[in-house]
Amino acid sequence: SLYNQILKRSKETDLSSHLDTSNVNVLTWATPPRQPSHPRMIPSAMLILVLAMLGGLAGAYVMETVDATLKDPGELEPIFRVRPLGVVPDLPRRARDAEERKKRELFAAKAPRKTAAECLRSVRTNLIFLVGRKDVRRILVTSGSPKEGKTVVCANLGVTMALAGNRVLVVDTDMRRPRLHRVFDIQKTGPGLSGVLLGDTTVEEAVINTDVEGLDILCCGPSPQNPAELLGTAGFAQLVRYLGERYDYVLFDSPPVLAVTDASILAQLTDASMVVARINQTDRKRLRATLISLRAVGADL
Repeated sequence: SLYNQILKRSKETDLSSHLDTSNVNVLTWATPPRQPSHPRMIPSAMLILVLAMLGGLAGAYVMETVDATLKDPGELEPIFRVRPLGVVPDLPRRARDAEERKKRELFAAKAPRKTAAECLRSVRTNLIFLVGRKDVRRILVTSGSPKEGKTVVCANLGVTMALAGNRVLVVDTDMRRPRLHRVFDIQKTGPGLSGVLLGDTTVEEAVINTDVEGLDILCCGPSPQNPAELLGTAGFAQLVRYLGERYDYVLFDSPPVLAVTDASILAQLTDASMVVARINQTDRKRLRATLISLRAVGADL
């Protein structure tokens, strides 16, 4: 009897295990979507816009930090408290022969109708307007660092002033790396400023007349051993006063301010100082240091 009961229960269990049972009930029928779930255009576009703005800000910060050069003349007055006199287009730095180099560097005389010459005449006008209310005859032309174009600007500014009917003298006071004689294509071996200061020649003998009417130049001459000491003598100060009385304008092409002390000495002897800077090359910190050095000696920038 016990065996029969166990056998019966076993068969019932086998039958119940073969039955398909389900506890799934339909609660709500699914509806097809009206728009795709991906991509979602508006949120994606907003995300891309935000990422682009953040990337642009990060790139601008990196560029501003890494490249600290002067980018726009409009930065000069609000940041450095100096008024820009004008902008001269950058000139090609290479020339095929000496004649092309002279035409490129002395563009105010060789190509007076070029854009660079017109821009430099605007610089001349602004300069004369700024200093017209003061007795300014002796003007220092300098820069903070080498290869920023001060010699070419000084030479061509002298040409434009002479063409306006003034008697102008351009003096090369860069006795370490003189370059004015190359711009005017003159031999360096002749008497110059160093010979005048050492008493080897007179001013009249050292001054050279150019092809431009009213424009004379005084080259550096043989480079001395102690240029700064030579420029700091009483004889040089007397020479600067004499030249200022003899000419309407005297332009002094000096060495870079941050390289040597010659420019600071000249700034004390001249009536005004003009700083030449090159866009995308002149470092802002070095330009600020240049202006601070000149203001420290009382230069009228």
